Amino acid sequence: MLYFTEWLDKIGCGLHGCAYKWEGDVIKITTKEAEAKVAEWLIKHPHPNIAEYKAVTKTKEGWVIVMEEINTRFAAKKNVEKLRNEAEKAGNKGPSQIAAYLEKHHKNKPYVKQIVSALKHLMKFNHRYTDFLNPNNMGLGKNGQIKLFDLQ
Repeated sequence: MLYFTEWLDKIGCGLHGCAYKWEGDVIKITTKEAEAKVAEWLIKHPHPNIAEYKAVTKTKEGWVIVMEEINTRFAAKKNVEKLRNEAEKAGNKGPSQIAAYLEKHHKNKPYVKQIVSALKHLMKFNHRYTDFLNPNNMGLGKNGQIKLFDLQ
């Protein structure tokens, strides 16, 4: 059991773990190995539109992942969900198809360019993402740029 979590500010929990705030970062404790592998890859291959992943450590219970904290309140969030649903209804699944669809049909929206750039970067890592364009897993970085996080 990871007892240090008792003195951290809990953000929330999901099926595979919990996330906590700590000194401007997020500490995520997960049982999902795939999430830890994505985080390890992103430490070596950062991108300006993906949260900065800082550390991954294996424990008895799973993995501890440290990443930058992202402001999850931004105006385009509902629009992103609509765009994702629109792309999926048109038969597009996965990051590469959705990125191509967004580029073709919505390239003039400023936040779309940032999302497409992040999706193209993620495609370089040979992993099947299951939650890659969830509006709850994106926000704004310190400089106001769109950032994806909690990639599985």
